[in-house]
Amino acid sequence: MTKNTIGFSLLVTFALILSGCEAVHKLTIGPAAQEYGEAWASHDVDKIVSMHTEDSVFTMHFIGHQAATGRKEIRKAVERIFETAPDYKAEAQEVQFGADFISFRYVATVTPTKPYQYGSTTFLPTGKTYQMELIDIITFEDGLVKSKHTYLDAEAVYRNSAEVQRAPL
Repeated sequence: MTKNTIGFSLLVTFALILSGCEAVHKLTIGPAAQEYGEAWASHDVDKIVSMHTEDSVFTMHFIGHQAATGRKEIRKAVERIFETAPDYKAEAQEVQFGADFISFRYVATVTPTKPYQYGSTTFLPTGKTYQMELIDIITFEDGLVKSKHTYLDAEAVYRNSAEVQRAPL
């Protein structure tokens, strides 16, 4: 009876893995995703950066913003986010798990305290707190972030800026 139980358990586990079952993905990348989210929530730049692979890429898909590649560039990008909006906080709306990635839809609350630049466009803040919707697609490799693609609500950024300055084309 014990051999049958063990055999059945292995068969079910194997079938779940092959089926792409979300529960299995939550077990495999869920802890890393949670730890990464907690590092962002606590503004722990060292922890965030340490959870990226050496060749990781962080891309903010917004107005010609250049991707940050490698831990050194990612550190600068994350520091810039927290320097610009020291009160940054995110509230999860939806999380989906894949084999080696998560998609994370959330609402960020920010009060930008100084001008910030995306590509050749500079946004001057109003000093008011506002919310914007974002979606992250985060891939993992061996428990570390291989890539983070952030898509944000551009209209919210424009609407909540006192002035927008664009460099000439």
